[in-house]
Amino acid sequence: MISSLITRQPFFCIAGVWRPAIDGWPESFAALTTEAYPDLAPYKDRHVAVIHEDEWYDWLQMSRPAEQMLRPFPPGSFRVSGVGRRAATADLFDR
Repeated sequence: MISSLITRQPFFCIAGVWRPAIDGWPESFAALTTEAYPDLAPYKDRHVAVIHEDEWYDWLQMSRPAEQMLRPFPPGSFRVSGVGRRAATADLFDR
């Protein structure tokens, strides 16, 4: 399954966390996941969390609680294709 956010922007932002190197452990980061959005729920139970365009700055500045920004997108926000077959480059988040 391949999904894409329907947007006028040339890109979208996913929620992630970052940690600086500490005591010999390298810098690290992770993408956060959330309950699948309505367009994706028929195909999977979780999906990488996408930050709404009007909240990009708040996410980066940590000016609001994350729980307020990790909210679902309304139905019709994602285009879904490739259902019923695995793409050559499998979605790493499905594993």
